[in-house]
Amino acid sequence: MTAFWGIHGSMGEGCSIETMVYPCPPPDRLEPLWRGLEDRCDAGVFRSWAWIGCVLDVFAPRALVVEARCAGRVVGLALVGLGKAAFPGGRPRGHLGETGLTEHDRIMIEYNGVLAEPGWAAQVSRAGLDAVLNAGSPRCGELRLSGVDGQWFDLCRHAGVDWRLLRLRQGAPYADLRAMDATDPLRSLSKNSREQIRRSIRRFEDIGPVGLSRAESIGQSLEWFRELEFLHTASWARRGNAGAFGGKDFAAFHRRLIARTFDQGVVDLLRLSAGKTVLGYLYNLRWHDRVYAYQSGFTHADDPRWRPGLVAHLLAMRRYGNEKISVYHFLAGDARYKQSLSNGSDTLYWMAAYRSSLLRRIEDLARRFLRPEAASGPPTI
Repeated sequence: MTAFWGIHGSMGEGCSIETMVYPCPPPDRLEPLWRGLEDRCDAGVFRSWAWIGCVLDVFAPRALVVEARCAGRVVGLALVGLGKAAFPGGRPRGHLGETGLTEHDRIMIEYNGVLAEPGWAAQVSRAGLDAVLNAGSPRCGELRLSGVDGQWFDLCRHAGVDWRLLRLRQGAPYADLRAMDATDPLRSLSKNSREQIRRSIRRFEDIGPVGLSRAESIGQSLEWFRELEFLHTASWARRGNAGAFGGKDFAAFHRRLIARTFDQGVVDLLRLSAGKTVLGYLYNLRWHDRVYAYQSGFTHADDPRWRPGLVAHLLAMRRYGNEKISVYHFLAGDARYKQSLSNGSDTLYWMAAYRSSLLRRIEDLARRFLRPEAASGPPTI
């Protein structure tokens, strides 16, 4: 596949964006470019080289890189995985920040988008949409955008492309620790949440002193991650579900992420205990002044006071507040504990962007003919 160059828009200083789309090079060649831009950005952990580099290392996806420059300076980058076409012989679907293969993308990306210098995100995003869905020589039949914020609707409109939702929007609760009690976030929660947590702590104190400890090495992190997997899987099995670890790729990716990024302080394994009794684990991701509560696994008991998840997250929020973390993200989902502990929420969307054309309409007709169940049923991702 040859590279595509295009000029898109400009800033007030008259600096036009030049956009290049090319096959993803080996990770060791892309890394310096990505890290060089990352040092000038704060786009979150899911757009960091820590995450993207691990995706490339573990899955080696067939992918494109979108590179945007202004006066020779890189101002934006994005990885676009190439998935299956809608029908045999069609153009592949592009997947922003993902591999395009369902079994690999179970790792679930959120707060997705392009990596861009401050002030350049909108221009780079629109230029990227235009380059990937270029009317003259489109790279993809559509571009799937998983876990993005609402600005992408306007970005699509300004780029002249259409969009459709792939599933219902989801709230992503968070705790802004700066707006909570500086000494103990428990005091900032509702009366009902405070009482639930205090009852649970008293229950655990019947076993022994309650504490939250941090894994201190890669080896210990991997050991705790295996124990978390066991508890998580057992919890979901009681509900008749395989949970996040249902596919082998999920655990393989995160074991590699732990090994690659523990020394950079990106992964953070926390263990909740009462005396010598382990109650559960949190697997969090840290990036600058934010923490993402990514996965967990806890013990179970038929006791309404047994709420290790609430206690673990509360103690983690207390610890992170003391470490000058600003925001504790619970990520997408409407679990009750997220509502109990949060004081704000973002909205994330899963959508597909595409350029309406005669070829697109032919592809849609072919998809309906070859896959009538997809045409009559809800969109899939």
